[in-house]
Amino acid sequence: MLTTLGREFLLSILLSCISFVSVYLGVCSVPCNGQYLAFAQGDNTTTDLSRSSNASVITVNQTTSDDVEKLYNEGYLMSNLGRYKDAINYFDKVLKIDPHHIDSLYFKGLTLSDLGRDDEAIEYFDRLLVLKPDSLRALSSKGNALSELGLYEEAIVNYDRAIAVDPKAIGVVHNKAFALFNLGRYEEALGNYNKVLSIEKNNLDAMNDKGNTLLRLHRNQEALDYFDKILAVEPNRVDFVYNKGLALSSSGRYQEALEYYDRAVAIDPNYTRALNNKGFILSNLGEYQEALGYFNKILVIDPNNVDALNNKGYILFKEGRYQEALDNYDKALAINPYYVKALNNKGYTLYDLGKYQEAITYSDKVLAIDGHHGQALDLKGKALRAIDGE
Repeated sequence: MLTTLGREFLLSILLSCISFVSVYLGVCSVPCNGQYLAFAQGDNTTTDLSRSSNASVITVNQTTSDDVEKLYNEGYLMSNLGRYKDAINYFDKVLKIDPHHIDSLYFKGLTLSDLGRDDEAIEYFDRLLVLKPDSLRALSSKGNALSELGLYEEAIVNYDRAIAVDPKAIGVVHNKAFALFNLGRYEEALGNYNKVLSIEKNNLDAMNDKGNTLLRLHRNQEALDYFDKILAVEPNRVDFVYNKGLALSSSGRYQEALEYYDRAVAIDPNYTRALNNKGFILSNLGEYQEALGYFNKILVIDPNNVDALNNKGYILFKEGRYQEALDNYDKALAINPYYVKALNNKGYTLYDLGKYQEAITYSDKVLAIDGHHGQALDLKGKALRAIDGE
């Protein structure tokens, strides 16, 4: 959601980007610009989908040599201990002896995903799927890796194949909803959250994520109802508290929202999403110095937080400190050259400085990303008219 403040500048309230750790399968969000939805973080309890699907060390086929079994179990142990590079070394030794070792293919792929090497992980899930096309864990984990890479359509294909194997695999259904959400297919995402809740009606993570999806559908009161339900069970879970604040803010109930953002920060002083949104509301209320303090707090915690850099730039602009504003936009763009809000804000700042041609350059950069961006179109039109002397 793009929010216009003052001279069509964009502060980054955290609503449109997901900080989603997919509930059962360890899918982490792909960062995007804009508002965050604090999607659920849950336990790994779904059968055959993650390391915790087997409480004890898995043994290999009885016909496999003792050496291979020992190497595999060492790799499995290293992976569970978070010693991922050591784990990969053990799995490689197994696969050198037996290239078709199912568990080593799977856990090497999963370990590569843990290291953020999702493109390589997919190769191992694919090798496993050649041998076992209906492997639920390989299909779901491949979907997760694709989702991590932002390839949500392809992820959904794999989730659907996994669901065909086990329609009650609620972790997979949940992760499919995450992918649909990221594609902006909110009604479909909502339907999948409803499926999860039809199987496990008290799943707090699914209720939380359903609430976030309802927010995107502008069904704010329904979202608030879900957040109230989950907070009655877990009143001190920071993402739940934050999301209640987000729903209140989306409903225009800013003072109440501030109270929930304060609660979130009391639980976790480094919870930058709550700090950012509190600064956003204070900016809307004209409390620029106080808002600036919150954006500075974020930058102490996370110097590369592009939303805080953009928002700080906006406040500096409002104070007439144009060069400092531009410096902050430039810092944000050095981290993410495609960050639309900073591109747009820099363009408007240049326009106010009378640098019309440079302003057009930045409006064009925005339009190259989003050809229908209303504020960029407006900026370009105003700058062209200024150049023509109108």
